[in-house]
Amino acid sequence: MVMPQGRIIRVQGVPVISSPYVCRLRLSEELVAHRQRAKMTHAQLAKATGLSQAKLSKLENGHLRPQIDEILDIAEALNIQGDAWTLFVDTARGAAERGWWEAHTSRMGHRQARYADLEQGASQIRDYAMALVPGLLQTEAYARSIAEVDDLTFVEPTITKQGVVRGRADRQRMLRRRRPTYQVIVDELIFRRPAVPKDVLAEQLRHLAEQPMHADIRVLPVDAQIKGPAVPKGAFGLYTYPEPFSKTLVTVDNVAFDTVLTGEDEVRLHTTLWKRLLEAALPAQESLALLGKAAGELARRQPRRAASSDIAQVVTPAESVPSAL
Repeated sequence: MVMPQGRIIRVQGVPVISSPYVCRLRLSEELVAHRQRAKMTHAQLAKATGLSQAKLSKLENGHLRPQIDEILDIAEALNIQGDAWTLFVDTARGAAERGWWEAHTSRMGHRQARYADLEQGASQIRDYAMALVPGLLQTEAYARSIAEVDDLTFVEPTITKQGVVRGRADRQRMLRRRRPTYQVIVDELIFRRPAVPKDVLAEQLRHLAEQPMHADIRVLPVDAQIKGPAVPKGAFGLYTYPEPFSKTLVTVDNVAFDTVLTGEDEVRLHTTLWKRLLEAALPAQESLALLGKAAGELARRQPRRAASSDIAQVVTPAESVPSAL
């Protein structure tokens, strides 16, 4: 399957691949700034453009996919000119773009589709994983095991196991082509308290030890001393975008849904927590060595399959075998 790279916005002649979600956030900020600069109220802008105040409010909150003809009407009403007009309209085009994941959202799930959107155009991704290996680093067997254990249809009835696994693979393929800076802190709990069969986990840990996706992987030991009063309550991610967005967003993993945080204080809190976790984590080489060692230990714990000759020696005549009640 050939998937589009995403909307390309040119900033000073340099092409920038963008996330439609981030473009909508950027567009909302630009729209508010231009409206306030023009000293216009929602009612006045609505009258000048023929759009409803409700639609303008949704655009300013980043909750609506823009229509380019309406954006051109808004730009004219607000008297946006020159480079500001180019950036405003190009950002709107990026916000109106439909990513490759939208055709597969019903099968891969809205949560995973949102992550695919956020990954598009990010220059840096930082993940703290507490209970499960991040999707961008999961092997097919690991992703399939998680999909088989979870009741995926509890929140979204249209999700399929194959759709989830395929979604993971497509996200990984896109990131391999773009290669943003990717840093991951893996909590030791992930392999001390297995969520998947041990042979699957062993394969997954060997995969991590090979640094897939060119990732910088660090292990946070269970006895690590984390500075400061704040400790992680769950998994979270930091997504940073280059100019013209210059923005960092936070995703917080919850049971039934994930939250995207955009406020400056919220981003600052999680950025500080990330730095503290990174300081407490093992250095890169020690982390990879521990992952490899843990994989070996898991592999050695696998029960040996009995050979036919062993079965012949163990099974005694039928009268000595207890019957099932």
